Amino acid sequence: MKLALPCLVLLAACGDDPPTFIDAGPIDASTVDAEALVDAGPTVRVTVHVRSLAADGAADPAATVFFVDPDGGIAAQDHPDGSGTITRDVGAGGSVTVGWPGDGITLVTVVGVEDDDELWFGPEDEQRDQRVTVTVPARAGSSSYSLLGPCMNGGNIGTTIISAFSRRCGPTHPLLVASGAGAGMPSWYLSAPAVTPTDGGTVAVQGAWNVGTTTSVALTGIPAGTAVVSIDRSVLSGGTDVARFQRPNLPVVGGGATASFDVPAGFGDGARLEVFYQRDGRRYRAGIFRPLLGEPAPLDVAPAVPDLTAVTRDGATVSWTLAGTGAYDAVAFDLVQVGKGEGLIAAWRVVAPPGVTSVTLPALPAPFDQRAIPFAAITLIEAAHLSSAAFRAGAGTGAWIDAPPIPAPNDTRWLRVEGPLP
Repeated sequence: MKLALPCLVLLAACGDDPPTFIDAGPIDASTVDAEALVDAGPTVRVTVHVRSLAADGAADPAATVFFVDPDGGIAAQDHPDGSGTITRDVGAGGSVTVGWPGDGITLVTVVGVEDDDELWFGPEDEQRDQRVTVTVPARAGSSSYSLLGPCMNGGNIGTTIISAFSRRCGPTHPLLVASGAGAGMPSWYLSAPAVTPTDGGTVAVQGAWNVGTTTSVALTGIPAGTAVVSIDRSVLSGGTDVARFQRPNLPVVGGGATASFDVPAGFGDGARLEVFYQRDGRRYRAGIFRPLLGEPAPLDVAPAVPDLTAVTRDGATVSWTLAGTGAYDAVAFDLVQVGKGEGLIAAWRVVAPPGVTSVTLPALPAPFDQRAIPFAAITLIEAAHLSSAAFRAGAGTGAWIDAPPIPAPNDTRWLRVEGPLP
């Protein structure tokens, strides 16, 4: 995982009165009066799938799932079944929190769930826990060889490379290998259209090495007051990163910047750009998926979202204010406490839909009563071409808050803005 907690995104329809959560402890469902349930208002049915934090894609029946009504009362709490699945009713506009016990407590809350939501919590199978030996032909003058992927990595000064790979790309996929001759020298590339790695097996890549080509990326719309930007450009195959090329700290001139990259010629079926910059105490990260390997025209990266102008915390309640115009899909904030050696004590992420400007953390039973841990970050997220249902469904995988999911549709744009801290 990219953080110490699973990353969740929520996009939900916003009503006139955003939900607020009041402290409440767990309840015994057997004591709830049927007439009281009717008086409590409409309910929605939500299905939750929980995966292990080990990023192996396995179901996690040891986690606890809390279905919390809009008034903060816990409508239901239970463990998922052996497949990691649990379905319960909760008050319309309520929330779902998943808690993972362990050496450190991890919690994620999604606010404003809707009827028939099907939410995934916990990362997909991202582990590169398989091993394969890859052999490549020697190239005169090369000082090293590197496997670039997709879903494979490894390097050696010789032509036999022990690689780690994951199952994420499927049993058969293309492979790209790079060789270099030292700093300042161009890279050479060798590709295979289809390899089928097996754990403990060997893959022999044949063919001719080809020198890389140069592509340039020009940006416009960088906000005034931004001095430098950093740009990452990834070559994609089947929507999955193959090779990432980085250009840090480029000067911004007249709201624009340009970067050149040495990339493999003719390999891949698209590109992804990520632009990083800071302005007025906020950090911006913008991503654009492109159906082209080249960039024939400058790309506009102006952030069309409101500004996060203030964040306050009063006990278990976190509030924020926005200014300006623009659409956005979710606000997420993180509470994190670490101990000696940076070991995780507790982490809690809360994701709220547009229009909500404050959330009170629900009171949960031990060991999940972690509302006092320190505030760490707040982010504003916007992703183009994505429905609210699809946004919520992928929330628990970490998609869209910390990074877009892979693969993502071409021409998808997303923006993460990390705002001022309380």
